[in-house]
Amino acid sequence: MGGPRPFPLTTQGYDLIDQAVAAHVETQAKLVSVLSEEQRKQLDDLLSQFLRGLAGD
Repeated sequence: MGGPRPFPLTTQGYDLIDQAVAAHVETQAKLVSVLSEEQRKQLDDLLSQFLRGLAGD
């Protein structure tokens, strides 16, 4: 991600992105908190397979 950006972000813009990413990660953690470790592993494997399939399109 080190290439040129189409437009510069301000410090406030970077702060907003940081907040959004942190909220997203927190939401993901809450969603998977009801799963066992084995179920989380299965979900991870399935999502990885799904993404590999998308990348092949």
